Amino acid sequence: MSENKGMNGKDLFIGAVIGGVIGATAALLLAPKSGRETREDLSRSLETAKGVMLEKTDQLNQRAHDVKDTATDKWIEIRDTASSTVKEVASTVEDWKDTANRKWSEVRDQAGDRVEEAAVITSDKVEEVASKTSEKVEELGEEVSDQLKS
Repeated sequence: MSENKGMNGKDLFIGAVIGGVIGATAALLLAPKSGRETREDLSRSLETAKGVMLEKTDQLNQRAHDVKDTATDKWIEIRDTASSTVKEVASTVEDWKDTANRKWSEVRDQAGDRVEEAAVITSDKVEEVASKTSEKVEELGEEVSDQLKS
């Protein structure tokens, strides 16, 4: 724990109250007064001390109420900020999701287009190869026919 080398206002006040009560008690007990006068003085001193304690209790209660109000206000502020942040994050994630879905659709569409292009090119090549093969087969057929006739 840290050491407090100075005296704060609270410590000074408590010391003054305690010193005042001790001083008043000592003065009453040591003063040459009758028992009745001493009791009356003690009663007045106790009433004064009671008043001071009630006043300090009221001040402490007010301070506790103020701290509670401040803490409540701060909690509401933190809650609202957190709620707002969560909503912003959720919105950002939703935006990312939408963007990803759009990109996926674009890629899928482009892939579909590419597959169609490849199918057309492949079909054209197959027809070309089939045509050339057919021509070669006819040529070979004619050659074989010619050779068989000879």
